[in-house]
Amino acid sequence: MQEQRKRSISDVIESIGYGPAQIVTCFLVNGSWLADGCELLVLSSINTILATEWGLSPLQKGLLLSSVYVGVLLGNLLSGWVGDTMGRRKAVLMCL
Repeated sequence: MQEQRKRSISDVIESIGYGPAQIVTCFLVNGSWLADGCELLVLSSINTILATEWGLSPLQKGLLLSSVYVGVLLGNLLSGWVGDTMGRRKAVLMCL
């Protein structure tokens, strides 16, 4: 009688493969990172023009950019906790 070999989880995942659900998930998750990067790029690019138009002091100009980066920092710090307690799906939807 042949001995049946137990398959590991990695073997099962490899046999299932990469399908449409994984592709959609990648686009959704990476799309939120792309949008966040675009926001930072645009704000950094228009910072000088915006400061002139709104009459911002150098301190206000720095606070404007810093507030965006602090928001990104807080979002990154909290996303793991939100994903662990509420589920990954809710964390991604909140991010979007």
